[in-house]
Amino acid sequence: CTQHARFGSPIQVWQVESSRACASFTISLELLEVGLRTFSDETFKAAHGRDWLTKPGVIRARHLREMIKDSESGFKARGTRPTPQRLLSDLPLSFRIKLLAKNQEMLWRDAEGRAKLKHRADSRRIVHGTKFQELSRFRNFVSHRKLILDQDLPGRHSDIMKALKAVAPTLAERCAAIDPFVETFPFGRIPTDVPPDPQRRAKVVQLACAVTERIGASSPFDPALLSSHIDDALWFAEISKEVPGKMVEARAEEIARTSAETDLRVRVTKGISRNMIHESRARYEGHPGFYRRDQIDAYEATLARETEKFAQERVEPTELERLVARLDLASRGTPYQGMAQVLSIAIEHGRPAGPAAILQKWEALVRVLEKPVKGLKKFEKCRLAGRLYRSSTDFEVKEMCRNRIPHLGNAADANKRKQIANSARDLHVISFPDPSPWRALHERQGFSMGRVPAHVRVRSLAAEG
Repeated sequence: CTQHARFGSPIQVWQVESSRACASFTISLELLEVGLRTFSDETFKAAHGRDWLTKPGVIRARHLREMIKDSESGFKARGTRPTPQRLLSDLPLSFRIKLLAKNQEMLWRDAEGRAKLKHRADSRRIVHGTKFQELSRFRNFVSHRKLILDQDLPGRHSDIMKALKAVAPTLAERCAAIDPFVETFPFGRIPTDVPPDPQRRAKVVQLACAVTERIGASSPFDPALLSSHIDDALWFAEISKEVPGKMVEARAEEIARTSAETDLRVRVTKGISRNMIHESRARYEGHPGFYRRDQIDAYEATLARETEKFAQERVEPTELERLVARLDLASRGTPYQGMAQVLSIAIEHGRPAGPAAILQKWEALVRVLEKPVKGLKKFEKCRLAGRLYRSSTDFEVKEMCRNRIPHLGNAADANKRKQIANSARDLHVISFPDPSPWRALHERQGFSMGRVPAHVRVRSLAAEG
C-alpha cells in the first residue's frame, strides 16, 4: 500500500519535499536581490551620478558590460528607452553577485572613496564571508524547482540572511518576520534522507488521520503542514538513541494499555448499542453515557467482567506505540514536545488503524461518495462524515471538497471526481450531535464553504429577532 498515491512512492515524497524547500527560499532570495540592487545603486550613484551603469569608465569588467549591453538591447527591441532605473531593475541577481565579487574590489574602493562611504566596506566583507558566489546558481535551482535536498539548506538560508543583514538591515528584519523557511522547517530539520523511509511515510499517514479524528481543532499545528510536522517529529524520535530502552518500553506499555482500555470500553459499548454518540462518548469521555437503566447495568457488568480478564493480560506495544513513546521521552524540553503530547493523546484514544486499513476505508468511502448523499438520513450522513475524518486529514478533506484531492483511487473520471467533491461538500451542510473532536473541524469546514449549519442559522435568526 505504500506505493499508492495516498502514501507516495519514496521518490515522489522526496520530490514534494524538495519543491516545498524551494518555495521556502522564495521571499528571502527576492529580498536579497532588492537589497543588493539598492546597496549597489546608492554607492555608485553617490560616486558617479544617476547614470553610473552606462557611464564610460565606471564598469570596466567586460562580462559586466556585456550583461548591461544585453539588457539595453532587450529594451530597444521592445521599443522602450533603456533608462538607468529600468536597466538596474532588469539586470539579474547574477549581475549583482558578480559586481560584488572580490575581483571588483578596486571598483568599490574607488566608489566608496569618492562618495565618502568607506564604512560600507565592512558590509562587503561580511557578504564575502558567506558562500556568496554560489547563490546565483542556487537561486536558479530554486526558481526551476530542482532537487535541492542534497544541499546544506540551513547553511544556505543562514548565508542569505547574513548577506541581507549586511546590505539592507531593514529588509532583513522584514524578512525574518515573514520568511516561510522557518514555518516550513520549524525545527531546522531538512529531510535529506534520499529517499525517505516509506515505512515512516505510512506511519505519518496513520498518525495524521488519528490527530485529525481524535484531537481535531484542538491541535495547535497548521492542518496544511500537519504531516510535515509529524514527519519531523518521527525523524527526531528515530535518531534519539540516547533514551534508555527500558524507559521507552515502560512508556510504550503505558500507552498501549491506555489505548487497549479505550478500545475495550468502545467494544463493550458497541455490544449494547450501535448509537455512534454512545460510542464516541465511550472513546473520548470515558463512559458511553447511557440513559436507560438496563443498558447501564449491562454495560457496567460486562465492563467489570472484561476488565478483570484484561488485567491479567500483558498488552504488547506496537512499533508505532514504541516510536511515540521514544518521542515522548526524548522530546522533553525540545521544540518537539508539543507534537509528542498530541500524538500520545491521539493513540491513547484507541489503537489507530493500520495503513492498509486506512487505504481500504478511504477507497470504500470514495465509492460511496460517487453517488449523491443529499437523500440520506442525518445519522447516515453523520457516519459518512465520521468515516471521512477518520481516514483523511483536515487538509485532505478541504482539498476533496474543492475537487483538488490527488488520490481518489479509481475515480479518474472527471464527472465522478466532481460528484465526489459535491458529496463531500453536502456532508458539511448540517451539524451533527457527535461529540467527537473531528466535529469542530467539520463545522469549520462548513463555515469556510459558506454552508452554515442549520442549528447556527436558527440561533442567528433568533438573535436578529
